[in-house]
Amino acid sequence: MSRKIFFVCGMLIPITYIFLYILGGVLRPGYNHISNSVSELLSQGAPNRLLLSLINIAYGILHILFGFGVLQFNPEGET
Repeated sequence: MSRKIFFVCGMLIPITYIFLYILGGVLRPGYNHISNSVSELLSQGAPNRLLLSLINIAYGILHILFGFGVLQFNPEGET
């Protein structure tokens, strides 16, 4: 796999988090992005918890892939 793919994963991390936060707030009735915490979107008994948990898992996988890509990075170009 090309290292660029790992760095694209790094760029997708904040986008995924923002998507999770906005989508969760839209899908949860009575949720206020200012006064409620993000953890309420994934708490036990929360509506759409499964969908948001899957997005959260993807968020974690992107972190792992990005970290793997950073470990492979070699600024001098040596292989």
